[in-house]
Amino acid sequence: ELPPMFRSAWCRASLLHAPKKVCVVGSGNWASAIAKIIAGNTARQAEFQKDVSMWMFEEMVEHQGSRQKLSEVFNSTKENIKYLPGIQLPPHVYAEPDLVKATQAADILVWALPHQFVPRTLQAISPK
Repeated sequence: ELPPMFRSAWCRASLLHAPKKVCVVGSGNWASAIAKIIAGNTARQAEFQKDVSMWMFEEMVEHQGSRQKLSEVFNSTKENIKYLPGIQLPPHVYAEPDLVKATQAADILVWALPHQFVPRTLQAISPK
């Protein structure tokens, strides 16, 4: 049963038709490639929020002569320099190294992880 504030027909319709938020769970080459395609679609389709979050496993990479976090390099360059170098992603794709933050507001999760990481990733975002 819906709480009283959500019982009106207008409110239910608004919730059902609100633009959907998409999150890509993963940050390798497949995840980066699909994030690029999804972001092209979310920018054109009113059914989706334009911004796309991408959970990026935090790791250190060499960039411009120093060790930096991959998510920070991605967010400043929009290039996944480790797994999809040379390919620019749209400016409305954001890397988030915190899995819970990346997924918590998402309506749609697109999984692009190696299968061996799926169980522990699901455990990390499952309600406790």
